[in-house]
Amino acid sequence: MEILEENYTNSADRLDKPSQYLIRKCARRGNFDNITKALNLKTVYVGNLTHFTTEEQIHELFLEVRHNQ
Repeated sequence: MEILEENYTNSADRLDKPSQYLIRKCARRGNFDNITKALNLKTVYVGNLTHFTTEEQIHELFLEVRHNQ
């Protein structure tokens, strides 16, 4: 359960911490591997997209960013 302890040195709360839903689900099953994985994931929120934007267009955009780094 030490995984769930918040030992962050940032001045703001993390926005990407595991959700309460995931914590409850793992607690019921007694399996905290998913929480460990969730702490290592990176989440990117993309807004202001039209309904006509395709998944392929978003994928191509992030490929361009990755190649430019």
